[in-house]
Order: sequence, then C-alpha cells, then structure tokens
Amino acid sequence: KGESTKAAPSFSDNIELGYVYRDWFQTVLFFSHTDDAIMKSYREQEGRRIYVMPQNLSFYVQTGMRVHAANLSPVSFWKVNLTAIGIYNNYGWTEQGQKMKNRMFNPDIRLHEQFAFTSVWSAELSANYNGRMAYGQATVHPALEVNVGIQKKMFRNRCTVTLFAKDDSTPIIKIDIQSPGVQAFVDERHNKRVLGIAFAWRFQKGSETKESRRKKEIDETKRVNL
Repeated sequence: KGESTKAAPSFSDNIELGYVYRDWFQTVLFFSHTDDAIMKSYREQEGRRIYVMPQNLSFYVQTGMRVHAANLSPVSFWKVNLTAIGIYNNYGWTEQGQKMKNRMFNPDIRLHEQFAFTSVWSAELSANYNGRMAYGQATVHPALEVNVGIQKKMFRNRCTVTLFAKDDSTPIIKIDIQSPGVQAFVDERHNKRVLGIAFAWRFQKGSETKESRRKKEIDETKRVNL
C-alpha cells in the first residue's frame, strides 16, 4: 500500500448518531473507517521532481461532531444558520518501508445570514472557515471564504433580481507535504473572486410546480417498474 502507482478500490464503514430538537437544533456524532483510502498524493521521482497522483493509503479514520442551529432570529428581519464541525482525521500509509501517520483535529465553521429589510428587498451573507487540516500526506493551512448577495423582487414577486459577490479571502492554499527525507511546501493559487447578477422569473405557483414534479417522478417510477 502506498507504493503502487495504480489505485485499488477502497472500502469504507460509516456510522452516525444524531439528535434533533424541534426544527432548529441538530447534533450528530460520526465515525468513518476506510481501508485503502484513495487520496491525492505526492511522490518524489528522479531529478527531485514531485508527481501528484491518486494513491492508496493504508487507512483513513475520521471521527467528529457536527452541531447545526437553524432559523435563529435575533430580530424580526434577521435569520441566522450556524454550523460548527469538529473533525479528527487520522491517515496511515507505508512509504519507502516506513510507516507514516498524519493526524490532526480540524475545526470547520459555516455561517449563513438572511436579512429581510422590506417585502421586496433582502440580502444574504455567508462565511466558511476551514482550519488547519490533515489530508493524506499533506497538511492544508486554514482557509476562509465570504459570499454576499442582495436581492429585489419585482412585478408582484414574479421577478427576482440578485446581485452577488464571492471572495475567497485565502487565494493561496498552502500545503505542507510529509514524506521520508523530504520536506516540501506547495502553494496552490485559486482565483475565486466573482461578481455577478442573476435574473429569475416565476411562471406558475410553487404548489403547481411541486405537483407537476411529483407526477413526473411517479410516471418515471412506473416506467422502470420500481
């Protein structure tokens, strides 16, 4: 494992235990064990070159907890959705006859806010923070992404115009590579700054759309004899 350049199939066992309180709070404990985990890997070849390719690691174990709070409303026009995840990743593999491990706790915070200023004007703000993370042979440095949008409804709420912006506040993803006798650092540059406008027009009521979709699904089920 870890020496072949051709990835073999991987098999994973997963278990989750969750608790839900009404319609606004959820917490989940999760555990996953994967044999021959296929990961993005870095192999040193002749001439001090590093080749990036899929590769089987001996195992990958992930355990953690996810907490989600939805539809929190500090004031009437403001709704907040918050997700906090704590993950412990444990990777193991064999390289050049040595048993290697990469283990680390990773915090992941996701925030989504909605603002309804009037019946026609609204806005959204979301932010995702991913802390220092073990990923196979690599250690990925923290990253932050922020998205914002403003929306207006027109023509008796049939038309919706949205102006949105996306900013990857960490354009350079820094990665440290773990390998026997080798210390490597990789910078992956991502250009994820986006500014755009979206236009939507609703031709029929939502209930009619849902009913039409449900009938289509029933017809499709009959067609394939399920």
